[in-house]
Amino acid sequence: IFFNGVLATITATPCTAPFMGTALGFALSQSPQVALTIFTFLGLGMSLPYLLLTFYPPLLLLLPKPGPWMITFKKFLGVLLLATVVWLLWVLGTQVGFFADKPSSQRTKTAKIVWEDFSPELIDRLRSGNKIVFLDFTARWCLTCQVNERIALDNAKVVAAFKELGVIAVKADWTSQDESITKALAQFGKNSIPLYVLYPKDQKEPVILPEIITPKTVLEALAKINR
Repeated sequence: IFFNGVLATITATPCTAPFMGTALGFALSQSPQVALTIFTFLGLGMSLPYLLLTFYPPLLLLLPKPGPWMITFKKFLGVLLLATVVWLLWVLGTQVGFFADKPSSQRTKTAKIVWEDFSPELIDRLRSGNKIVFLDFTARWCLTCQVNERIALDNAKVVAAFKELGVIAVKADWTSQDESITKALAQFGKNSIPLYVLYPKDQKEPVILPEIITPKTVLEALAKINR
């Protein structure tokens, strides 16, 4: 059970939406004692079902009884596992260059938004040029990131607002654990994605959007900095 927990933590940590990201970001900015307390309670939360059943065995009576349904359920989980393997092979293929899903030019285009490839120098240059910048920390293995992109960032109203306000969209693709992106995440007290940062004009403080975004979330953030 202990090593199952270790495996679950290692595989889940890089993509922490929608609930763990805030807690982890806060923990990393605190003293070791506070951070250790937060991580301890995260661990307790993951192990709580086992702890309850261990310390109060009568709860076992509430669990489903063994039967033929377990075979069906096992097959269902097997299909999900195979789908996960296929998806991870696709992610690996994009990392090693097996799939040519990105042009060689610096500017990349997804749906209707034209994205610039992230670099710290680019962000500094755009901010010095008094541009509104939308920075998207993402990765192909982050399902939450992909869903947010389809629902919010590919939305027609969001695309229109970007064009109207002259927003420069910058994508920090962390699929292959880029060191410059890791350092940029750390500057915001983060070690996981998704992370959405909106830089207003006039060198004002950046606005951090929630990990789960909708078209309304993005549009309201744009309206707020444009007042």
